[in-house]
Amino acid sequence: MADVDYSAMTEQELRDKAQELIGKGDWTEGKKVLTALNAIEKAQEAEKKAEAEKGRIERTQKVLAEMSKLAKKLFESEAFDNDDGVWFAWDRLEVEEKGINPACRLVKTAKRASTGGTGSGSGSYKAGYPPSEEMLKVVGDQVMFAEAVSRTIDKVETAIPAGTTYRQAFDLSTNGGWRNTVRMAIGKAFTANS
Repeated sequence: MADVDYSAMTEQELRDKAQELIGKGDWTEGKKVLTALNAIEKAQEAEKKAEAEKGRIERTQKVLAEMSKLAKKLFESEAFDNDDGVWFAWDRLEVEEKGINPACRLVKTAKRASTGGTGSGSGSYKAGYPPSEEMLKVVGDQVMFAEAVSRTIDKVETAIPAGTTYRQAFDLSTNGGWRNTVRMAIGKAFTANS
């Protein structure tokens, strides 16, 4: 019997041929047909996996683009001025505690070990600012808000008049979030004056 090219047959043709050969008791040729059939099934499964992976990658890219926009907005708002960044992961099985994702971590600024290089680059080390009162002695009278603005302080929309100094802004509230926002601005002004 001449060799038959089973790779040219369709899946249904192979199934029919396998039944026919096994029905006749031709196990040798039947095994060849089953091997060809198995190759088709593996190829189909690999194709399904590739499609699923492509879809997952597309979804991931879309979500990452949205998260990147939000992260950029947060960083541009100076919310993380004294931090290197934020590590964020969301495990669907992790239970939120009072609306906080437990996998979200702040990456704090820390001095990095010297690499022993002789380059003139400053690296990413950013020293912590001195105490707020010490910086306010230097820049407290400088204007923080040249134009009138509105900010949420203590969950209340607060009008801040034009010409508000760093000292006045700092004294508006003892709220930690507000104080930190002002402190970062004071730190920048202090660094610029140093």
